[in-house]
Amino acid sequence: MNNVTNRRESNRTYLHETKEVLINNKRFIMQDINREGIGVLVEDSFDFFIGQRIASIFLEDNEDAQSLVGIVNHLSQDVSGIICGIRFDFRSNIEFEYVEAINHQLAVTQYRETI
Repeated sequence: MNNVTNRRESNRTYLHETKEVLINNKRFIMQDINREGIGVLVEDSFDFFIGQRIASIFLEDNEDAQSLVGIVNHLSQDVSGIICGIRFDFRSNIEFEYVEAINHQLAVTQYRETI
């Protein structure tokens, strides 16, 4: 039996509120986040190209901020527009734990809003 897992089932947190992320000193609206990467709305598919290394992904929450690096994984058309999927390239456990904390914080906040 083949034990290949579906990478799309990676507990994405889709944002219901506008949250911006700073990528290479340009602001983008974050569409979703998970432990492996983020999806951002782009106005033009020429803003990024597949395989592009992103030197600065600046994420912030209410208390802290972290600069991460990543690689453009895909560009997809969505009902919202063009989504650029960026896979994080973690340099430390601190970065991974930070993304996990943001993902959890956003998921809990959105869950509370639905109650």
